[in-house]
Amino acid sequence: MKIGILVDSSATADPTIFTKTLVECLPLHLTYGAEVDILDTPENMEKHQVYESIKQGAVWKTSQASPGEVAQRYEKMLKKYDHVIHIPITDNLSSMLGTALIVSRENRFVDKVTVIKNNTLAAQAISLMALHLSTLIKEGVLETPEMVVDEFYKMATVFYIGIIPGDLKRLASGGRATKIASSILNVFKTKVLIRWQEKPEKEGMGRTVGSLTDKAVRGMKELFPNQKFHVILTTVPIYNEKNRKAAAAVLKEEKIKYSKEPIPHLYPVHAGLETVGFIAYPLNFKIHPEMEK
Repeated sequence: MKIGILVDSSATADPTIFTKTLVECLPLHLTYGAEVDILDTPENMEKHQVYESIKQGAVWKTSQASPGEVAQRYEKMLKKYDHVIHIPITDNLSSMLGTALIVSRENRFVDKVTVIKNNTLAAQAISLMALHLSTLIKEGVLETPEMVVDEFYKMATVFYIGIIPGDLKRLASGGRATKIASSILNVFKTKVLIRWQEKPEKEGMGRTVGSLTDKAVRGMKELFPNQKFHVILTTVPIYNEKNRKAAAAVLKEEKIKYSKEPIPHLYPVHAGLETVGFIAYPLNFKIHPEMEK
């Protein structure tokens, strides 16, 4: 059975990482006012200068893919694959999961599309999981949709996902993370580290990104006791160099292996350009060989 995997643009800022894999990426939408509605792609981000616009005070928002867009992508993928596994953006950030479930229940997609109820993974953790599944499918380890789903739920707990929002007021103004941000807005000039999981929790508060990176490292070490792990440090390039360097300095001091990646566009749009994210996973987690270079 040929099995393909679908994620959305909340999983990566660079969908070319899925080249030569079984993974495809469905772009979400970015909107500005009542007239501007663009697909969340690197080309559109550059064309519309979205980050520069946000820096100047513009309020962009995000929107899920429409049911029609989801159905169209399912139909396109089913021309290549016998079955599609869809891993949408986590349910505590968007209603995309609910929309995908409704579309997948249409008669034409029954027994051909499986939507995973992702309540925990965000940002690059989704792309890493998709690449992991793709590799195991290609190797013949996962032969059925049921096996792919079981592997997802088995491995979904191996990630540490943390985020330091750059702009709590922006985060509190919309989206499904509103309650978390609103609960700490009354703390003057304080940054917060949020541990992303099914029920996101405040893991620490501090004045600097460095101090919160220390707290994130402690959380990672608790999750991976006596186990080596890798960290993806994810930020907005150019606009957030100060915070990236502060977080990187702590990771270097702790002698933790890490790599730098652009943060998926959805997160700085919701949480500000100075947002910092950490995705940690054990070194024995199997991903696509191209990602391991």
